[in-house]
Amino acid sequence: MQEHLAWLDREIAAAGSPPADPAPIAVPAANPAISQPAPTPASGPDEADALLRQYTASPESLQKDVRKGCFLYFALASLAVIALVAVLYFALSKR
Repeated sequence: MQEHLAWLDREIAAAGSPPADPAPIAVPAANPAISQPAPTPASGPDEADALLRQYTASPESLQKDVRKGCFLYFALASLAVIALVAVLYFALSKR
C-alpha cells in the first residue's frame, strides 16, 4: 500500500498539480493475521463419506422418480395435443 501511495504521489508531482491536501497520509502497518488466508478445517474421509451417504439417493428411488416424470410429461403432452385439436376443431368447424 505504501509503495502504491508513493507511486501515486510521484505521478501527481509529475503531472504538475499539487495534491489537494499536502499532509502525508498515514497508512497503518500491514497486519500479518489479515494478509494470510484462513486455515481450512481438517475434515477426514469419514466425514465426507457420511455426507455422501446422507445425500445419495438409491438407484431404485431414482428410477421410480424418472419413470413418474416421464409419465407426467407424456400426460401433459397428450393433454396439450387434445386441447389443440379441440380448439382447431371448434374454430374451423363454424365456417
